[in-house]
Amino acid sequence: GEPFEIRAHIAINSNSVHNAIVFVHGFFGHSRITWDEFPRLFTENSNSSCLDSDLYFLEYASTDRSIGNTAWDLVDFLKKIVPDPSGPLQDLMGSTGLATLRPAKSFEYQQLVLVGHSLGGVVIRKALIDTVRKPIAGLPDRFESLIREATVLLFAPAIGGVLLSGPKGLLSEFPVIGAFKRMYQGYSVSLAEISQGSQFLESIRATTNHFANQPGAARSLTASIAWAENDDLIANYCGYMHDTDEVRIQEASHWSVCKPEYDDDPQFEFLMSRIV
Repeated sequence: GEPFEIRAHIAINSNSVHNAIVFVHGFFGHSRITWDEFPRLFTENSNSSCLDSDLYFLEYASTDRSIGNTAWDLVDFLKKIVPDPSGPLQDLMGSTGLATLRPAKSFEYQQLVLVGHSLGGVVIRKALIDTVRKPIAGLPDRFESLIREATVLLFAPAIGGVLLSGPKGLLSEFPVIGAFKRMYQGYSVSLAEISQGSQFLESIRATTNHFANQPGAARSLTASIAWAENDDLIANYCGYMHDTDEVRIQEASHWSVCKPEYDDDPQFEFLMSRIV
């Protein structure tokens, strides 16, 4: 699989901004389709947090790359933009997708927000626990600080596993893939890793709970979670030990839980109300 690449970047403000908001899609997701109207809602909204944020929508090989490798790709990407994105931004702006070129000048983000859907939530949590428990040498102290203090917002995260089979299982949602279900269950590493009862998921949960329970624990080891009321794919609606900020989006499915249409939709309000 290919490492992370920028599919869409939006620099909302032509000046220095406060927030870097990074969106990570799920299994068979897409950097644009998964998040639907989020880009438009940010650009059209006069809320100060919208005006003071850069958005990054990431694309990755979700079906044939292990979660551990993808988590490392995420960390590698964050190293390019945090804390000072001014140099790399000029290269990233040339990628496909929406972009507003900002004059090259040095500034530092003051807040990192990581937003994940489904498998993307697992990728984020794996990346964070790996980075927090073993800081990367040679990087600015500000990088470690932003990682530790990051705001983590998850939509229907697959942290408790997903149902792979059955009439409402994950693979049945994709007719073509469903026809090759047996093959894919054996072939897709990430799919096996998020299956119900996965030891891989339990390991991330146990390790994160352990470090989150230590004095001076990183804030990023605690997430705010939006579950979908009509989610037939999530096997376990249970956050980690310190995930006390959990809501349920009414009438939302696993796929629509992260797709707001208007700025007063609960999906958009969930995110905006948690960005300081």
